[in-house]
Amino acid sequence: MSTNTDTAPNANKKKPIIIVGLVVVVILIAVACYLFLNKEPEEADNDGGNAMIITEDTKNAAADINDKVKKGMIDVKMTQNWVFEDGGKSSNAYLANSERNSYDLRFEITLDDTGEVIMESPDVPIGSCIENFPLSVTLDPGEYNVVIAHQQVENDEIINTVRTTAVITVQ
Repeated sequence: MSTNTDTAPNANKKKPIIIVGLVVVVILIAVACYLFLNKEPEEADNDGGNAMIITEDTKNAAADINDKVKKGMIDVKMTQNWVFEDGGKSSNAYLANSERNSYDLRFEITLDDTGEVIMESPDVPIGSCIENFPLSVTLDPGEYNVVIAHQQVENDEIINTVRTTAVITVQ
């Protein structure tokens, strides 16, 4: 019986240690959760990502950026496969300043290899177009790589330019 009485007190001594250990673990988990959930945004770890705290100031800044993007957008309607006849005196070309734009547009076409300006349009109001326009120079028959500058105009000054490339055919 002495073996039974010796093991029983040891088992009873281990129970409080296990209970205290579990209570400590539960308290540590609770403290960690509290600290994690109540962490201020400024104290957040920087993991290399971008974060933005939304406030009235950042809402206003975002609205300003969206407004600038909208105003700076250039939406153009145009035909493809432009063909210029008689060295460039007439064409099937069409360029339109979309109703979605905020400014008048001016178009300038240059030869890609030399940069020579071969056509410059007048200012085209929003919702208007130019079509069947000629080139300002006479070109030999062939295909030409060109750059089309779509220029936003305000008070007769160019404020923004987007360039696209195309191929024109001269007959």
